[in-house]
Amino acid sequence: MSPSSTSQVRLRVAVLISGSGRTLKNLIDLSAAEKLPLDIRLVISSTARAGGLTHAHDAGIATQVFPRGKFASSADYGEALFAACRAAEVDYVVMAGFLKLVTVPEDFAGRVLNIHPSLIPAFCGHGMYGGHVHQAVLDYGAKVTGCSIHFVDNEYDAGPLIWQQPVPVFDVSQENGHFHLRTADLHLSTIIGQPLSPETLTITLNESALTWRFGDEAMGNLLGTTRTLDMVSGETELEQGLLSRAGWTVVDDSHTLLFTDEGWLEPREGTGVDLYFFGYGHDYTACLADYGRIAGPVPLLPRWVLGNWWSRYWAYTQAELTGLMRDFQAHAVPLSVCIVDMDWHLTDVEVEGEVKGFHPGWTGYTWNRELFPDPDGFIAWLHDQGLKTALNLHPAD
Repeated sequence: MSPSSTSQVRLRVAVLISGSGRTLKNLIDLSAAEKLPLDIRLVISSTARAGGLTHAHDAGIATQVFPRGKFASSADYGEALFAACRAAEVDYVVMAGFLKLVTVPEDFAGRVLNIHPSLIPAFCGHGMYGGHVHQAVLDYGAKVTGCSIHFVDNEYDAGPLIWQQPVPVFDVSQENGHFHLRTADLHLSTIIGQPLSPETLTITLNESALTWRFGDEAMGNLLGTTRTLDMVSGETELEQGLLSRAGWTVVDDSHTLLFTDEGWLEPREGTGVDLYFFGYGHDYTACLADYGRIAGPVPLLPRWVLGNWWSRYWAYTQAELTGLMRDFQAHAVPLSVCIVDMDWHLTDVEVEGEVKGFHPGWTGYTWNRELFPDPDGFIAWLHDQGLKTALNLHPAD
C-alpha cells in the first residue's frame, strides 16, 4: 500500500502508545481544531492499562491492544501491529510514547515516525523514555534538551531525523510572592501580579553575576543597521544591535505584528510587553546563533546579489530602459540586476470622475501602460539578457 495522494486533505494515521497518551491527546485536539490535517483511524496500545486509550475512546477512535508477551519475536509482533494498520488503510504510523521494539515491514518503510523527548543521539536508546530521559538530562547537567521526530527503522531511536526542536533546561518555582526561572546560565525573578519595573523584574547572569533590571539603559551596544540610506551623506545614526560590551541586549518586540494561526499577520491587541533578553556576555557567536533559532537562519546570498545593480528614481519608459540596458551591454558594463523604479505603476489617481492629482506615488499595483505597454514582454526580455529584476514599491501610504 502506498500513501494517499497529496490531494487528500487529511493524512490517515495510526497512533501507537504505551502510556498516558499526552501526545495522542494533542494530536486529537489539534486535528479537531483544524490545525493539523490528520484522520486518526486507529490507536494501538501495548497494554490495556494505557491511559491514552481513554482519549481515543472519548474521540470515537477505534482501538486495539497488542501485548508484547503474546508474540515470539519482534518480527511477529510487528507483523500483527502493521496488519491492523493495513486494515485501517493508514498512510502513516506515529509512535507517540510506544515503548516496544517492532520490526517495520517493507511496505511501511519510510512511513513510521517516532517522537522522542531528547535531541538524538543524546539520551536515547533502549530504556530511555519519558521521565527517564528527563532525569538523565538533569543528572548530566545538560544546558539544552529538546524533542526529536525521526523515521523508525528496526533499532531504538536510530532512524533518519526529520525535525529537532531544542529547548533550554530550566527550573521554575514560586517563593514568597516571587516567580523564579533558573537555567544553567541565568536566574530570572519577578514579583507576581506587580507591574514591570526595575524592582519587580531582574535577570542575573550566573557566570558574571551581572544583573539586568527592567528598563536599564543599554550601554556599550555595538549597534546594528538603519532603516534607509535615503538622503544620507556621511554619517548616520544606527539602531540598537544584538551585540553589546555590557554582556546583554534586550530586543523590544512589543509593537510588531503577530502571526495568526492561519499564518497571516495582524496588529497586537492590548498593551502587553514582549521582550527578548540576550545575556551572552562576550560570546557573540552564540548570541547570533541563538537569534537565528528564533528569527530563522540567514540565507546564503546568491552570487548575482553581489554584482552590479542599476536603480534610478526616474520615470523611464519601457523603450528607454531597454535601450539603457543595451548601452551597458555595448560598453561591456556587467550588470546583474535592473530595478524598475516606482513610476512603473500609476501615480495619478482618479476618484469619482475627478483627478485627485499627483501624489508621491509610493503605493500602487497597476502598471502604467503609457510607460510600459508590454510589462510581461519587458520582464521576459530582461530575463533573456541574464538580468534579475524587481519592481520598486513603497506600500507605506
